[in-house]
Amino acid sequence: MIDRKYPRGDVRRLFRLAIAMSKLQHPTLNALSAETGHHKQTVIDDMTRLREQLAVTIEKDGSEYHLVDWGKILNKEGVEHFMQSDT
Repeated sequence: MIDRKYPRGDVRRLFRLAIAMSKLQHPTLNALSAETGHHKQTVIDDMTRLREQLAVTIEKDGSEYHLVDWGKILNKEGVEHFMQSDT
């Protein structure tokens, strides 16, 4: 994953979090924070935005957050390709 910080409100922050949730073996809040470089509260807020604004389904199982459905708006492969090509 590209190690870059995007400005607040940039949709790429949400994309980066979604990819992290789908790729990490144990996507805990600490792991997601470390992977994205965002504070834990920001990660929580961004998960809410993914759910509410992009219709992504995220479930919590114990301490892990799993992206279980990318919804009808986002295409996983398209998001991953976009983020890899974003230079």
